[in-house]
Amino acid sequence: MAKSLVICENCGVEFLKENHQIKIKKNHFCCYECSNLFKIIDNLSKSIGKKYGQLTVLSLAFRKDSCSYVNCLCDCGNTCVRKLCRLNREIVKTCGKCPVKFKLMKHIKIIDSNTWIWTSSTSKFGYGQFRYKGNTCLAHRMVYELFIGEIPNGMCVLHKDDNPPNVCPSNLFLGTRKDNNLDKVKKGRSNKGEKSYLSKLTNKKVIKIRELYNTGKYTQKEIGEMFSISGNSVSTIVNYKVWTHVSRVIIY
Repeated sequence: MAKSLVICENCGVEFLKENHQIKIKKNHFCCYECSNLFKIIDNLSKSIGKKYGQLTVLSLAFRKDSCSYVNCLCDCGNTCVRKLCRLNREIVKTCGKCPVKFKLMKHIKIIDSNTWIWTSSTSKFGYGQFRYKGNTCLAHRMVYELFIGEIPNGMCVLHKDDNPPNVCPSNLFLGTRKDNNLDKVKKGRSNKGEKSYLSKLTNKKVIKIRELYNTGKYTQKEIGEMFSISGNSVSTIVNYKVWTHVSRVIIY
């Protein structure tokens, strides 16, 4: 078959190549090594300035065992060297040394100076959760430690606006466990009465128990059997030792 002289696009050497292959292929290489090296350089040139996760490729660092290692800049400001193939496969996305404050702020949307909303995972009570050193931490406690200071042992971090997703430092303050419970009661969030998952009664049933007892027709034991509770429980209810938040009823 007819052949023509072509120039290798990698090393510049002239070599003979069949005419039909020249028409089909756009790039011409004298050997497999030149072809492979050209592809690597082309792939690298397309990667410069490209972002993979939090990493932006800056330049080629070195080549080793047919692998390209590139210099990268992480969003946190750190620089690192990573395998280009691992970046392409999305195996590596960070420098691995991001400061905890940077990781935390990625999950916070700042609305204004007093409102920082947690946008990642939350607990069943609405408090932000953050993975740190293999442990699940509460986001508002992490924010307090990073922006305000250390939390003494046994102390709680409370919210001024009673909004768990708002982790703004100005919205947080320290308090004891007792302060936390009193704050819940004050803001109507305590799990007392029918809000408790252990409760057998509701507010309506408690009112009914007191109404039945005030009629004088039933003993405490009989009322307890009606509602599947003990006579002692009925006694504490009708004497307002428990369920004190439920309004009193008029005595007949």
